[in-house]
Amino acid sequence: NTWCKNVAEYLNLGNNYITLEADGAGFADPASNHNPSYYGKTWSEILEAFFTSDENITDVIVCGGANDRDETSTNILNGINSFVSICRTLYPNAHIWIGCIGRSSNISVCDEIMNVSYPNYEKGAIKNGCTFINTLGCWGYTDEFDDNLHPNESGQINISLAIANALNYSNYKRFNNGNNHVNLNGE
Repeated sequence: NTWCKNVAEYLNLGNNYITLEADGAGFADPASNHNPSYYGKTWSEILEAFFTSDENITDVIVCGGANDRDETSTNILNGINSFVSICRTLYPNAHIWIGCIGRSSNISVCDEIMNVSYPNYEKGAIKNGCTFINTLGCWGYTDEFDDNLHPNESGQINISLAIANALNYSNYKRFNNGNNHVNLNGE
């Protein structure tokens, strides 16, 4: 996704990052089947399947929201707990960032994201000692969507800026030391 590349550019990461773009994935069982290879997979399952242990990884960034909007709080929080546990095993020196970037031009879908995904992502991040990336207000205008759920270029830029600003504000010095980053994107 464009926002992943934009964030890396804004933070001057060069080639020191890895992305996994997994449409349809979430912390809980995903409700979407946009990408059949990931359908029914959680972030934890994808992380275990595609990534290996690396003590040099300094940051793991996972952002999503839309695919967890119809899940229970318990399922989302259990999924976050599992994901963080796996991250800490694979990347013992990494800081974990969790962001809810899901939005929609459909107001009922947007309400579900804001009432279910957002508060649970924030709660799960804080409970697990991670940093929650607050992206409220970063995008969501109807002209920022290619469809009802996925951002166009303007939406991607706003997401990228919100994430990069949050990361810079919270810990900007860590992003210029040449270490690798893992960036998981579920939107």
